[in-house]
Amino acid sequence: MIAKKDYSKIDALIVDSIKNGSDRFLFINTGDVRRESESLSTAKPEEAFRVVDRRLQALRGDGKIKHCNGKWIIRASA
Repeated sequence: MIAKKDYSKIDALIVDSIKNGSDRFLFINTGDVRRESESLSTAKPEEAFRVVDRRLQALRGDGKIKHCNGKWIIRASA
């Protein structure tokens, strides 16, 4: 059985990054977010951006963030 990965740390880092003004993928996928995505990536390190993309979509699906006019923003209820 494959253990499920815990994405709570990267999710929190992404939300914090957006709260601190990083509203585009290029700016979100840096620093601590990038390092955490590399540690979670099962593929090559240069493809760790896919982890960030999947987590952005998961956070959007959960209603915590939204994508509006080309920018990621925190939903008012989050």
